[in-house]
Amino acid sequence: MTQSDPPHQLVEASGYLELGMHQAAWDALEELPPERKTDEPVLVMRLAVLQAMERWEMGATIARGAIRLYPESPDLYLTGAYCIRRAECLEAAKLFLELGSDYLEGEALYWYNLGCYECQLGDLDRAGEYVGKACAMEAEYKRLALDDTDLEPLWERLSSSL
Repeated sequence: MTQSDPPHQLVEASGYLELGMHQAAWDALEELPPERKTDEPVLVMRLAVLQAMERWEMGATIARGAIRLYPESPDLYLTGAYCIRRAECLEAAKLFLELGSDYLEGEALYWYNLGCYECQLGDLDRAGEYVGKACAMEAEYKRLALDDTDLEPLWERLSSSL
């Protein structure tokens, strides 16, 4: 197996996560050889498992360390920001997400999440602009936006403009 091959434990963890077997997913990641535990895909999976387990503080800690290793990884910023939001506050999550702006500008989820944060922080104009960008990039975000309670203050505006 080369360093670029995904270890079987990562594949197992992904399957367990899809099945909702969060602890089994975590345990599979714990079985990785030490030299693979800090691979980028492993850290991304670890954050996804922690998010599913609602282990926000641990996710926030891992996310901050992981972006020092992989500052160009969009998934680390996106999932890490969500953990930070739940562990700490919206402002901290927004700041963390914005650290990855150079690597995330082409990601609809980046704009959507920024829109949610801005809406909850009270900047409805900026929130509408960001959610509009996400919807322009991927049409499925329109349906999501009109059902997302984070964006409830914008629902009327969004339903007429999107």
